[in-house]
Amino acid sequence: ALELAVSQMHSGSPEIIRCNYLLGRAFYAQKNYPAALEKFHLACRLALTNKDMDFYAPSVLYSGRVFYELEKWEKVIPHFEYVAENGKLFDSADYGEALQKLFICYNKT
Repeated sequence: ALELAVSQMHSGSPEIIRCNYLLGRAFYAQKNYPAALEKFHLACRLALTNKDMDFYAPSVLYSGRVFYELEKWEKVIPHFEYVAENGKLFDSADYGEALQKLFICYNKT
């Protein structure tokens, strides 16, 4: 149903960013990582285009989580560095998780 709603929205709609982020979360929960990445990256692009940043930071965080699950260490790093640099945008649990995983990725590359 959410995918149908997204297909009927135009790219300037503020709801389309949220819908793509939520679809990404659903795909992430299902471990459909390629589809999750596609939705998170689309949410980021739309957020930047529309200057509506509400779902930009969470999409970056979840993109990093996807790359971590896929063991693509070098791709994780810029996502979790963004989290480290913008800590005020994240709750302490997400921030701490990102930092721990960032250090692991530094050691694996």
